[in-house]
Parts: sequence; structure tokens; C-alpha cells
Amino acid sequence: MSLKLALQPHSPVSRILQNVLRAIRSYAKGLCFHRPNSLIIPIFLWSKMLPCYMRLFFGKIVARVFVPKSKLCVKIILAMKNSLEKTLLTRRILTGLILIVSLLSACGDDDDGNGGPDFQHVQDIEDNVYPAVAIGSQVWMADNLKVTKYNDGTDIPYKTDNDNVGSLTTGAFSYYNKDVANSSLYGALYNWHSIATGKLCPSGWHVPSDAEWSTLINFLGGEDIAGGPLKVITTAFWNAPNEGATNDSGFSAMPAGYLYDNSTYYSLGNVTHWWTSTESDDDSAWDRYVTYKDAKALKGEYSKKVFYSCRCVKD
Repeated sequence: MSLKLALQPHSPVSRILQNVLRAIRSYAKGLCFHRPNSLIIPIFLWSKMLPCYMRLFFGKIVARVFVPKSKLCVKIILAMKNSLEKTLLTRRILTGLILIVSLLSACGDDDDGNGGPDFQHVQDIEDNVYPAVAIGSQVWMADNLKVTKYNDGTDIPYKTDNDNVGSLTTGAFSYYNKDVANSSLYGALYNWHSIATGKLCPSGWHVPSDAEWSTLINFLGGEDIAGGPLKVITTAFWNAPNEGATNDSGFSAMPAGYLYDNSTYYSLGNVTHWWTSTESDDDSAWDRYVTYKDAKALKGEYSKKVFYSCRCVKD
């Protein structure tokens, strides 16, 4: 069978390739979307195991998933430089040029054109850029917040080793295990007092209320199954089995853990909690959380002194 015939839209080979590409695309979106430091898929493209036409197909998928902005195109192409130098140009230069053109052609394209999530972008006061995704009637950040200043420019106090979390009555933030490197994947952790200021999210955005979280969860099928389309599908960050994860919504939930009011960090890889802006009583507030062990997205009530992740929703 000729390659041209095999790749006809309804041929068995074409259907197999489409399923493989769909799986790769879903994996890449969950693991690496807007994370140019996670270059597993682009590096994989240069493997000697892949013939030229396969690299072309995968290159287009990566272009659609990774790089809605030209700045990221450049980062990914530069990151491939070392890999390219180790290859035989006689075999790979044509494929490399095709891939680069494919990447550049996708820059600025937020919608994958195939019914996938419609990604936008939002920038905070410190120039951190977050992907944002339309889910139903709402637009959500697709990364956890990591800002260290309120939107009026004032600093959010950082939780230090000498702070007793349980005694804090004003806004504060921390990084998991006090390691700023964790913010690139998991964002920062905030107590509810920082949420209560109303100044945590960028202008035009806000911390979602309990009712707004309910709108999201209901749109995704309800508490029993909504965690699946919220979580990234990889077990590189989530602990196994990461039950039900599909990231179909593009929300890209990562297992950020939390800082409890006994000043101890817990559950990186197991769970993510997000604050709502809604109090349950004078001492507690509502949150939503997802875990590695099931596909649920549940509601909780916890002390305002606990440090959780935060997402923002568009006004």
C-alpha cells in the first residue's frame, strides 16, 4: 500500500494515526501547555525512531499545543538547538525546517481548530503570564496564581520559618516547602485573608465565589466526575493512578499540595485545593479540591489560616 493511499482520511492507517495524535496532543496539553521548560515532546520529535512524515505530524500537534505566542515559538526552537547539533544534517535538516515552519505558523493561534479548549492569556502586576481558558460561560486561568504583590502594587507578606501560620490574621503567601522553584509548576499558596482583600487577581479578574465554582463543576458533569476534565493527565506530577484525568476542559489542574495551619506542608502530588471567596463562618471558608485517587471535584470547609492554591475567573 502506498503512503498516499494509507493516509487517506478514512483508511485504517489514518484512523490509527489520528488516535495516536489525539493521545499525544492530550498528553502534551496536560503536561507542557505554556511550560517551555518542559520540553519532553519537542525533544522526542528528534528521535531516530521517527521517520520524517511522523515528525511532521507530531510537529503540527506540538505547534498547536505548545505555542500560541511567538515568544514561546522562539524558546522551543532554541531549546532544540543542542539536539539538532547532534544529528546528521543530511537526514534531518528538511524535517527540522518543516517543524520550525509548523511551529511559527501556529503562533498567535489560540484555538486548535478542532473543538478543543479556547485559550487566551492574562498578565498579573508582576508580568507573570497565565493561559486562560473558556469553559462554558466562564473564562478561567489555566494555571495557579503565583503573584507576590496585590494588584495595587503592595507586597503580599511571605510566610517565613519564624511565622506561626495558625496565628496569622492578615494576608500572606508561601511556596510549597518554601521553595520558589515549585511556583513554576504549582503556583504559590495563599491564606484566605489574602483572598479577602479583593486585590489578589489581576484587574478585570477575581477569585471565584463558591457559586462560580459550582457553575464550573456542574458544567463539567457534577462533583462525581468533574475532577477528570480538570486534571492534567500525566502521572509525572500527579501520583498514580490520577484516576479519571483527561484535562478535556483545558483547566490543567496540578497537584500543588497545601500548607496547613500547623505550619506543615502536605500532599504535593496528591491533591490541589483552591480557595473560593465565600466565607462559611467567621473562622472558615469554602474551597474546592481534586485528588489523585478519583475523578471527583469536591467542596470543603477549612480554616482561613490554611494556605491553598488560587485560580482567578474573568469578571
